[in-house]
Amino acid sequence: MEISCPSCNSNKHICIGEIPQMNTFAGNILSAPLTQSNLLRCKGCNLYFKWPRFNKKQLDELYQNGNPDNWQYELKNRKDWQIAINWINNEKIGGSILDVGCFDGKFLWSLEGNWNLYGVEINPVAARIAQERGIKIVTNNFSNLKSLHNKFDLITAFDVIEHTEDPLSFIASISQSIKNNGLIMVSSGNTETLTWKISGSRYLYCAIPEHISFINMKWCYYAADKLNLKIEHIERFSHAGKVSLAKKFIDIPKNLIYLVMPSLFAKYRKIKYHERDKSYAGKNYLYPPPWTSKNHLIAVFRKT
Repeated sequence: MEISCPSCNSNKHICIGEIPQMNTFAGNILSAPLTQSNLLRCKGCNLYFKWPRFNKKQLDELYQNGNPDNWQYELKNRKDWQIAINWINNEKIGGSILDVGCFDGKFLWSLEGNWNLYGVEINPVAARIAQERGIKIVTNNFSNLKSLHNKFDLITAFDVIEHTEDPLSFIASISQSIKNNGLIMVSSGNTETLTWKISGSRYLYCAIPEHISFINMKWCYYAADKLNLKIEHIERFSHAGKVSLAKKFIDIPKNLIYLVMPSLFAKYRKIKYHERDKSYAGKNYLYPPPWTSKNHLIAVFRKT
Protein backbone atom coordinates (compact mmCIF):
# COMPACT_ATOMS: atom_id res chain seq x y z
CA MET A 1 0.00 0.00 0.00
CA GLU A 2 1.37 3.40 -1.03
CA ILE A 3 1.47 5.89 1.84
CA SER A 4 0.86 9.57 1.07
CA CYS A 5 1.58 12.54 3.29
CA PRO A 6 -1.68 13.83 4.84
CA SER A 7 -0.72 17.47 4.09
CA CYS A 8 1.00 17.54 0.69
CA ASN A 9 0.12 14.06 -0.69
CA SER A 10 3.76 13.30 -1.41
CA ASN A 11 4.63 9.59 -1.36
CA LYS A 12 8.28 10.33 -0.57
CA HIS A 13 8.90 9.82 3.11
CA ILE A 14 11.38 8.38 5.62
CA CYS A 15 10.41 5.85 8.28
CA ILE A 16 11.92 7.06 11.55
CA GLY A 17 10.98 3.88 13.40
CA GLU A 18 8.36 2.07 15.44
CA ILE A 19 6.51 4.05 18.12
CA PRO A 20 6.21 2.53 21.63
CA GLN A 21 2.66 1.64 22.49
CA MET A 22 0.68 3.18 25.33
CA ASN A 23 -2.68 1.86 26.48
CA THR A 24 -4.19 5.16 27.62
CA PHE A 25 -6.25 7.64 25.62
CA ALA A 26 -7.56 11.00 26.84
CA GLY A 27 -7.01 9.97 30.44
CA ASN A 28 -8.68 6.55 30.18
CA ILE A 29 -6.95 3.16 30.28
CA LEU A 30 -7.91 1.14 27.21
CA SER A 31 -8.79 -2.53 27.27
CA ALA A 32 -6.20 -3.08 24.54
CA PRO A 33 -3.43 -0.94 22.98
CA LEU A 34 -4.22 0.94 19.79
CA THR A 35 -2.84 -0.10 16.41
CA GLN A 36 0.95 -0.34 16.32
CA SER A 37 2.33 2.61 14.33
CA ASN A 38 5.53 3.91 12.79
CA LEU A 39 6.70 7.52 12.72
CA LEU A 40 7.19 8.85 9.18
CA ARG A 41 8.71 12.11 7.92
CA CYS A 42 7.48 13.60 4.67
CA LYS A 43 10.32 14.73 2.37
CA GLY A 44 8.00 17.24 0.70
CA CYS A 45 6.62 19.41 3.54
CA ASN A 46 8.55 18.00 6.54
CA LEU A 47 5.42 16.87 8.37
CA TYR A 48 5.94 13.95 10.76
CA PHE A 49 2.98 11.59 11.09
CA LYS A 50 1.95 8.21 12.45
CA TRP A 51 1.10 5.34 10.12
CA PRO A 52 -1.14 3.45 10.38
CA ARG A 53 -3.51 5.37 12.62
CA PHE A 54 -7.17 5.70 13.51
CA ASN A 55 -9.39 7.87 11.32
CA LYS A 56 -11.19 10.95 12.63
CA LYS A 57 -14.48 9.16 13.37
CA GLN A 58 -12.73 6.59 15.54
CA LEU A 59 -10.72 9.29 17.33
CA ASP A 60 -13.80 11.45 17.94
CA GLU A 61 -15.54 8.58 19.73
CA LEU A 62 -12.53 8.20 22.04
CA TYR A 63 -12.40 11.96 22.74
CA GLN A 64 -16.09 12.18 23.56
CA ASN A 65 -15.60 9.54 26.24
CA GLY A 66 -12.36 11.10 27.52
CA ASN A 67 -11.75 11.80 31.19
CA PRO A 68 -12.61 15.50 31.83
CA ASP A 69 -9.81 15.72 34.42
CA ASN A 70 -7.17 14.86 31.80
CA TRP A 71 -6.79 18.43 30.48
CA GLN A 72 -7.26 20.50 33.63
CA TYR A 73 -4.76 23.39 33.54
CA GLU A 74 -4.09 26.71 35.21
CA LEU A 75 -2.57 29.75 33.48
CA LYS A 76 0.62 29.54 35.59
CA ASN A 77 1.28 26.05 34.17
CA ARG A 78 0.68 26.92 30.51
CA LYS A 79 3.61 28.70 28.91
CA ASP A 80 1.87 28.84 25.52
CA TRP A 81 -1.13 30.63 27.06
CA GLN A 82 1.23 33.13 28.69
CA ILE A 83 3.03 33.78 25.38
CA ALA A 84 -0.30 34.23 23.60
CA ILE A 85 -1.69 36.64 26.21
CA ASN A 86 1.50 38.74 26.10
CA TRP A 87 1.31 38.88 22.31
CA ILE A 88 -2.35 39.87 22.37
CA ASN A 89 -1.73 42.61 24.94
CA ASN A 90 1.32 43.97 23.07
CA GLU A 91 -0.58 44.05 19.76
CA LYS A 92 -3.51 45.78 21.49
CA ILE A 93 -6.01 43.74 19.51
CA GLY A 94 -9.56 42.92 20.52
CA GLY A 95 -12.93 41.87 19.17
CA SER A 96 -14.00 38.25 18.77
CA ILE A 97 -11.80 35.29 19.67
CA LEU A 98 -12.41 31.60 19.00
CA ASP A 99 -10.43 28.97 20.91
CA VAL A 100 -10.45 25.64 19.06
CA GLY A 101 -10.29 22.85 21.62
CA CYS A 102 -11.11 25.30 24.41
CA PHE A 103 -11.90 22.50 26.88
CA ASP A 104 -13.32 24.19 30.01
CA GLY A 105 -12.50 27.71 28.78
CA LYS A 106 -9.65 28.49 31.21
CA PHE A 107 -7.55 30.28 28.55
CA LEU A 108 -10.39 32.48 27.31
CA TRP A 109 -11.40 33.17 30.88
CA SER A 110 -7.87 34.48 31.55
CA LEU A 111 -7.99 37.20 28.87
CA GLU A 112 -8.21 40.84 29.79
CA GLY A 113 -10.36 43.37 27.96
CA ASN A 114 -13.75 43.24 26.31
CA TRP A 115 -13.58 40.13 24.14
CA ASN A 116 -16.45 38.22 22.60
CA LEU A 117 -15.55 34.67 23.63
CA TYR A 118 -16.25 31.62 21.47
CA GLY A 119 -15.07 28.02 21.68
CA VAL A 120 -14.99 24.66 19.95
CA GLU A 121 -15.04 21.64 22.27
CA ILE A 122 -15.90 17.98 21.68
CA ASN A 123 -16.02 16.82 25.30
CA PRO A 124 -19.58 17.50 26.57
CA VAL A 125 -18.63 17.90 30.24
CA ALA A 126 -15.86 20.41 29.45
CA ALA A 127 -18.09 22.28 26.98
CA ARG A 128 -20.77 22.72 29.63
CA ILE A 129 -18.23 24.22 32.07
CA ALA A 130 -17.01 26.61 29.37
CA GLN A 131 -20.58 27.75 28.69
CA GLU A 132 -21.06 28.41 32.40
CA ARG A 133 -18.07 30.75 32.15
CA GLY A 134 -19.79 32.80 29.45
CA ILE A 135 -18.15 31.20 26.43
CA LYS A 136 -20.35 30.45 23.43
CA ILE A 137 -19.63 27.00 22.01
CA VAL A 138 -20.14 27.39 18.24
CA THR A 139 -19.61 23.70 17.40
CA ASN A 140 -18.37 20.54 19.07
CA ASN A 141 -16.01 19.60 16.22
CA PHE A 142 -13.33 21.57 14.37
CA SER A 143 -14.31 19.82 11.12
CA ASN A 144 -17.41 22.09 11.14
CA LEU A 145 -15.38 25.33 11.05
CA LYS A 146 -15.87 25.73 7.30
CA SER A 147 -19.65 25.90 7.74
CA LEU A 148 -19.59 28.67 10.36
CA HIS A 149 -21.05 32.04 9.39
CA ASN A 150 -19.02 33.87 12.04
CA LYS A 151 -15.75 35.58 11.19
CA PHE A 152 -13.30 36.09 14.05
CA ASP A 153 -10.49 38.55 14.76
CA LEU A 154 -8.35 35.89 16.42
CA ILE A 155 -8.44 32.09 16.46
CA THR A 156 -6.28 30.05 18.82
CA ALA A 157 -5.55 26.32 18.90
CA PHE A 158 -3.30 25.16 21.73
CA ASP A 159 -2.10 21.56 21.58
CA VAL A 160 -4.77 20.65 19.03
CA ILE A 161 -3.04 20.32 15.65
CA GLU A 162 -1.18 17.17 16.72
CA HIS A 163 -4.61 15.51 17.09
CA THR A 164 -5.65 16.23 13.48
CA GLU A 165 -5.44 13.91 10.48
CA ASP A 166 -4.33 16.71 8.15
CA PRO A 167 -2.73 19.75 9.82
CA LEU A 168 -2.71 21.78 6.60
CA SER A 169 -6.45 21.27 6.10
CA PHE A 170 -6.95 22.22 9.76
CA ILE A 171 -5.12 25.55 9.33
CA ALA A 172 -7.01 26.13 6.05
CA SER A 173 -10.39 25.67 7.77
CA ILE A 174 -9.34 28.11 10.51
CA SER A 175 -8.23 30.60 7.84
CA GLN A 176 -11.70 30.50 6.29
CA SER A 177 -13.20 31.57 9.62
CA ILE A 178 -10.81 34.46 10.26
CA LYS A 179 -11.30 38.05 9.18
CA ASN A 180 -8.88 39.65 6.74
CA ASN A 181 -5.76 40.72 8.67
CA GLY A 182 -6.88 38.48 11.54
CA LEU A 183 -4.49 36.32 13.56
CA ILE A 184 -4.16 32.56 14.00
CA MET A 185 -2.17 31.17 16.95
CA VAL A 186 -1.16 27.52 17.00
CA SER A 187 0.95 25.69 19.58
CA SER A 188 2.22 22.12 19.39
CA GLY A 189 5.27 19.90 19.75
CA ASN A 190 8.33 20.73 17.66
CA THR A 191 10.03 17.82 15.88
CA GLU A 192 13.11 19.97 15.20
CA THR A 193 14.05 19.85 18.90
CA LEU A 194 17.42 18.17 19.52
CA THR A 195 15.97 15.83 22.15
CA TRP A 196 13.32 14.62 19.67
CA LYS A 197 15.96 14.06 16.98
CA ILE A 198 17.99 11.94 19.40
CA SER A 199 15.02 9.81 20.50
CA GLY A 200 13.32 9.61 17.11
CA SER A 201 10.13 7.54 17.18
CA ARG A 202 10.74 6.75 20.87
CA TYR A 203 10.07 10.32 21.96
CA LEU A 204 7.33 10.56 24.59
CA TYR A 205 5.32 13.21 22.71
CA CYS A 206 4.73 11.00 19.69
CA ALA A 207 4.07 7.91 21.85
CA ILE A 208 0.91 9.54 23.26
CA PRO A 209 -1.87 7.68 21.36
CA GLU A 210 -4.04 10.73 20.65
CA HIS A 211 -1.12 12.52 18.96
CA ILE A 212 -0.98 11.57 15.27
CA SER A 213 0.57 14.55 13.38
CA PHE A 214 3.69 16.51 14.29
CA ILE A 215 4.78 19.90 12.99
CA ASN A 216 7.92 22.05 13.13
CA MET A 217 9.11 25.48 11.99
CA LYS A 218 9.84 24.32 8.44
CA TRP A 219 6.32 22.93 8.13
CA CYS A 220 4.84 26.19 9.47
CA TYR A 221 6.53 28.18 6.71
CA TYR A 222 5.34 25.61 4.16
CA ALA A 223 1.76 25.96 5.43
CA ALA A 224 1.93 29.77 5.40
CA ASP A 225 3.13 29.77 1.78
CA LYS A 226 0.42 27.32 0.67
CA LEU A 227 -2.42 29.17 2.42
CA ASN A 228 -1.39 32.77 1.68
CA LEU A 229 -0.66 33.50 5.33
CA LYS A 230 2.14 35.55 6.83
CA ILE A 231 4.10 34.27 9.81
CA GLU A 232 4.25 37.05 12.37
CA HIS A 233 6.09 35.18 15.10
CA ILE A 234 7.43 31.75 16.05
CA GLU A 235 8.71 30.98 19.52
CA ARG A 236 10.07 27.82 21.10
CA PHE A 237 9.08 27.01 24.66
CA SER A 238 8.80 24.25 27.24
CA HIS A 239 5.62 23.28 29.06
CA ALA A 240 7.81 22.29 31.99
CA GLY A 241 8.53 25.95 32.79
CA LYS A 242 11.66 26.68 34.81
CA VAL A 243 13.51 23.45 35.49
CA SER A 244 16.69 23.01 37.50
CA LEU A 245 19.93 22.18 35.74
CA ALA A 246 20.12 18.96 37.78
CA LYS A 247 16.72 17.82 36.43
CA LYS A 248 17.87 18.46 32.85
CA PHE A 249 21.02 16.40 33.38
CA ILE A 250 19.07 13.54 35.02
CA ASP A 251 16.77 13.38 31.96
CA ILE A 252 19.74 12.63 29.69
CA PRO A 253 20.84 9.25 31.14
CA LYS A 254 17.21 8.22 31.73
CA ASN A 255 16.37 8.66 28.05
CA LEU A 256 19.60 7.14 26.79
CA ILE A 257 19.07 4.07 28.99
CA TYR A 258 15.52 3.81 27.67
CA LEU A 259 16.72 4.00 24.04
CA VAL A 260 19.23 1.18 24.61
CA MET A 261 17.24 -1.02 27.03
CA PRO A 262 13.53 -0.08 27.04
CA SER A 263 12.44 -3.34 28.69
CA LEU A 264 14.84 -2.76 31.60
CA PHE A 265 13.51 0.78 32.02
CA ALA A 266 9.94 -0.57 32.04
CA LYS A 267 10.82 -3.03 34.84
CA TYR A 268 12.36 -0.20 36.87
CA ARG A 269 9.27 1.96 36.39
CA LYS A 270 6.96 -0.86 37.44
CA ILE A 271 8.91 -1.47 40.65
CA LYS A 272 9.04 2.25 41.45
CA TYR A 273 5.44 3.22 40.82
CA HIS A 274 3.18 0.19 40.94
CA GLU A 275 2.75 -0.01 44.71
CA ARG A 276 3.17 3.70 45.44
CA ASP A 277 0.83 5.15 42.81
CA LYS A 278 -2.36 3.21 42.19
CA SER A 279 -3.14 5.34 39.12
CA TYR A 280 -0.47 3.25 37.35
CA ALA A 281 -2.49 0.07 37.81
CA GLY A 282 -3.24 -1.47 34.43
CA LYS A 283 -0.93 0.85 32.50
CA ASN A 284 1.69 -0.24 30.00
CA TYR A 285 5.09 0.64 31.46
CA LEU A 286 7.01 0.48 28.16
CA TYR A 287 6.51 4.12 27.17
CA PRO A 288 9.38 6.67 27.04
CA PRO A 289 10.37 8.94 29.95
CA PRO A 290 9.92 12.72 29.62
CA TRP A 291 12.85 14.77 28.38
CA THR A 292 12.94 18.40 29.54
CA SER A 293 13.70 20.82 26.70
CA LYS A 294 12.11 23.58 24.64
CA ASN A 295 10.26 20.92 22.70
CA HIS A 296 7.18 22.97 21.74
CA LEU A 297 6.55 25.93 19.48
CA ILE A 298 3.87 28.58 19.12
CA ALA A 299 3.33 30.10 15.68
CA VAL A 300 1.35 33.24 14.90
CA PHE A 301 -0.06 33.51 11.36
CA ARG A 302 -1.74 36.58 9.87
CA LYS A 303 -4.36 36.34 7.13
CA THR A 304 -3.19 38.74 4.44
